[in-house]
Amino acid sequence: MKKNTFFLFIILVLFSTTALSQPSLKIGVGWPVIIHGDKWDKKGSTARIGIGYSWKMSPKWKLGSMVGIKMPWNNPQPNPRINLAVARLLTPKFALGAGLRYEFCPPYGDKTIGNSFALGIFPSWKMKSGITFSFLTGIGIVVRNGPTWALTFQPQISIPF
Repeated sequence: MKKNTFFLFIILVLFSTTALSQPSLKIGVGWPVIIHGDKWDKKGSTARIGIGYSWKMSPKWKLGSMVGIKMPWNNPQPNPRINLAVARLLTPKFALGAGLRYEFCPPYGDKTIGNSFALGIFPSWKMKSGITFSFLTGIGIVVRNGPTWALTFQPQISIPF
């Protein structure tokens, strides 16, 4: 396959999947707990906001993605992030899911460039208005001058538009 044909194919797939998806505004607050050896350091909460898309793959399975940022409340230094998740619908209003996250950690101040990867699980509840509430619990690793582990607790709402 020629290079231009391949890129055209990728662009068509992206546009068609976006057109067939349910977009939503996702807003969350995360509370990370950083693990340094045997010491646990509770960090302050951070805001998380992004645009998400979800696709119903079958009557019982959904696929979701999100592009957004994470930012401390007192410091306007955003970290871009991408999430991918799959969820099993147990009822029309309740689902259990699992997801992956990648976050780029820019070199703010005296910090070097870093990368963060995480795995998480979540329950979600869809309300009558279409708004979905979920609560993510996960473990992640930040790779920046050596690995640092973290646990995260994050309630989130998704508002469809």
